[in-house]
Amino acid sequence: MSRILHTVLALCLAAPLPACPLVEVAVLDADPGLQGAESSLARMDDGFVLTWQSRLGGNEAALRFRHLSPEGRNRASGEIARGSGWFLNGADFPSLQVLDNGDWIAHWLERTGAGRYSYDIRTTRSQDRGESWSAPVTLHDDGTASEHGFVAWVPAGEDGAWATWLDGRETVVAESRAGEGGHAHGHGAAGGAMTLRVARLSRDGVIGGELLDDRVCDCCQTAAARAGTSTLVVYRDRSDDEVRDIHLRRHDGRRWLPAQPLFAEGWRIAGCPVNGPALAARGRHAVAAAYSEAGGTPAVRLRRSSDAGASWSEAVDVVVGDTLGRLHLAVFDDGRALLSRIDTDGGDAILRLSLHGRHGEVLSQCDVARRKASQLAGFPRMAVGGQGGMLSWTEAVGGQPQVRVATLRVPADGSEAQESP
Repeated sequence: MSRILHTVLALCLAAPLPACPLVEVAVLDADPGLQGAESSLARMDDGFVLTWQSRLGGNEAALRFRHLSPEGRNRASGEIARGSGWFLNGADFPSLQVLDNGDWIAHWLERTGAGRYSYDIRTTRSQDRGESWSAPVTLHDDGTASEHGFVAWVPAGEDGAWATWLDGRETVVAESRAGEGGHAHGHGAAGGAMTLRVARLSRDGVIGGELLDDRVCDCCQTAAARAGTSTLVVYRDRSDDEVRDIHLRRHDGRRWLPAQPLFAEGWRIAGCPVNGPALAARGRHAVAAAYSEAGGTPAVRLRRSSDAGASWSEAVDVVVGDTLGRLHLAVFDDGRALLSRIDTDGGDAILRLSLHGRHGEVLSQCDVARRKASQLAGFPRMAVGGQGGMLSWTEAVGGQPQVRVATLRVPADGSEAQESP
């Protein structure tokens, strides 16, 4: 892939701030080979792995990958899986995780039964960097024709991985009553609530399927990260009176600790906003961000932890008003965090990055893409390593979805102590 290099100099947001570090964004040329949507990124020791879904015509789709160098050059490419009857959705999408031993593990979604939102999570593993893949297995074992999705992966040592997901096995009564015509899951239909579950996977298979929360928001993304020896999971909870704030579960290396509110905004909403939290970590430093419309105004806020998620700073406002959320986070080796989001300006949607310091403060921000709102689709994804990284998103080009990619670099400024991952 050739590329058009345009370096975006991030602008300071407040006069008292010191000179802002540069956020260098190199947007790669649009590539016909990346026609498709629902992209995701994972870091490797020698670059990044990009995944996306391609529509093949009829009822068939494929999950594909590219191994990209830090500069965006294509080192290898291939197909992870293909099939018919997949659940293709811009908010609930496949991803790939590189594990500690170098294995790749990936997932996609397959429809089950006649329900509009009845689908299973299918997983596969590669031990040779995508040259071959294991026979797919289903992540969960309940066997119900209900929603299973919004998966978050995090390495669990050697060939292990934690997987968290939204599990609708308790909603099957609501699903059967709602039928094909509606997204039941607590949007006015009778039946059980959506749940949050976790399992540990290894080369030997899926181990367990523990319940983390018995009542959560129905279709907001989950996020997970490893901070020190802890595993952190953030998600949108759902109270009996429809307050849907962001909660945290933490595994301290021995057990899952009780849930705690992380962003207690008091946002009461009768349906799912389809706008989950973001989470990233490096060493013992963790960063979380959340979208909310509590009080009637869209807002994005951010919190940081320096003790592997045991305690958190006060929330910092990133943007209030004129934002759609759709958040993702990455943390660089020096502790600075990069947040991606979709903001709005009239009828335009703006893919925007903001760089945050050790206290969550906004150091700088820059715009990557500005399109008509109907042309900027899905949820942008990032992955970083060292001081470099990669960003992917979906644009509508000529009425067809197209995955776009940019390389990122945030030069170290020497003002913050570095910490190894």
